[in-house]
Amino acid sequence: MQSKTRRGKHNHEANLATVLKELKESAHSGGVTLQQLVNACGVSKRHVYRYLRELEEMGVSIERPQIIQPGKPGVGRYKLRVNLDEEAMGETIILVTLGQMFKQCELYQRQIISLKKIVVISMAVRCGFKLPLNFLDQVD
Repeated sequence: MQSKTRRGKHNHEANLATVLKELKESAHSGGVTLQQLVNACGVSKRHVYRYLRELEEMGVSIERPQIIQPGKPGVGRYKLRVNLDEEAMGETIILVTLGQMFKQCELYQRQIISLKKIVVISMAVRCGFKLPLNFLDQVD
């Protein structure tokens, strides 16, 4: 199982949902730091900035921290603005979830196609058909 603090391939939609969840859950405690978002997603600060910007483009109103001490990043906290419409929040969550579901559908489709190829090859071998070496490259 992959640790959340490890860097590596990230799931964009899942991380958008994670950032949104962290912002929502931290609303009563005064917000969430950039480092907390980095740790929750297991990605770089740059990726978290991209997620925050993308959520804002989707209509989520995020209050960014004031720079109190220049040169000391991560001191402030990110939080959802109080005037955030519950309907807009619901729509954003639905968009993120649909994006995750679409990615899963693509993955399942590729897996099904791979299994079909294996079955076709198995049937061809069993029936004595000679398939060209590049048969799998031609089937898509």
